[in-house]
Amino acid sequence: MKKTCLLLLTSALIALPSLANAELYAGVGGGVLIPREETIKTTAQRQDVSLGKGWGALGAIGYKFDNGFRTELEFGFRDADIDHVASSAIDDGGERAYSAMVNGLYDFKTGTLFTPYLGAGLGVGKVNYDSVRTISGGQLDDNATGLAVQGIAGVSLAINESLSFFTQYQYQSILDLKTSTSNGLSAKSEYGTSLISAGLRWEFALPKPARQEQLTPIPLSPTAAAPAELPETKEVVAEPVEVIAAPAVEKYMVFFDFDRSDLTIEAADILKKVVDNAKAGKVTSIELTGHADRAGSDAYNIKLSERRANAVKKQLIRLGLPAAEIDTVAKGERPPLLVQTGDGVREPQNRRVEIVYGK
Repeated sequence: MKKTCLLLLTSALIALPSLANAELYAGVGGGVLIPREETIKTTAQRQDVSLGKGWGALGAIGYKFDNGFRTELEFGFRDADIDHVASSAIDDGGERAYSAMVNGLYDFKTGTLFTPYLGAGLGVGKVNYDSVRTISGGQLDDNATGLAVQGIAGVSLAINESLSFFTQYQYQSILDLKTSTSNGLSAKSEYGTSLISAGLRWEFALPKPARQEQLTPIPLSPTAAAPAELPETKEVVAEPVEVIAAPAVEKYMVFFDFDRSDLTIEAADILKKVVDNAKAGKVTSIELTGHADRAGSDAYNIKLSERRANAVKKQLIRLGLPAAEIDTVAKGERPPLLVQTGDGVREPQNRRVEIVYGK
């Protein structure tokens, strides 16, 4: 069992970096632990163990996909004191659990800052029993490792384009734990806890690099000579075609604060209109062009305008547009600028992303 769990975790770690079209994220959290009553079975008897409330901490690294799915590797620690064993009044002892889990989760896109999610996990857990007394006349000071499973339900709140707050509920069970008491008896048990936690999650975008336009001249082809004679005119019968209404507006702009790529409230409202009009007009492609003002180096501003374009793309995807239909371009401080300025000058009108519907 231990070898199987370790192989599962190792395979997941190897596979994670090779996943494409995703964003890397990391999260930390902690909260209140509510253990369930545990049963310890020895060759002599079966005893119920009651535990008090404790605490738990979590850390995770993972990948977030455009389609709402996430996969992550989560490390957990849980600690609780024992109230009593069977009818004994002795409350000595405690349990500490360590876990490494591979989780699969799904984020339900709502078009708002709130994102509910559900998930499940599989991995390996280790439980340390510390000075648990009166177990079949002996004491339990041992540890055991077993298969761990868990279910997850939570909701996250976006603070900005890369940081979100989350709160979640997890129920975890570690199965088939085998230990020994101080008087030589074999013991079996299962560990189960509920953890209500809160924390922060950081996203590190790994998008497809925005293409950087090459400003190369396009040679003009010579004007074709007019034909000596006009071709014979033929009667053409027009066939009925389906008419699709075009979007009311074909170009939008959203603006950014100085040296920032997170969306403002005004920008979020505009992007909602972009999505509504794109769906109504059956638009099949959208181009996002990121710009920056002339404060900072050209190389830095290229990267900044790329982050701005990708921030807009992320929001459009959250609102329901397919990622494959959205293209990004990074222009930095290169023309065309809305306002012409000297080098090093901050200009709010030039800190923008232009959104154009494809034809």
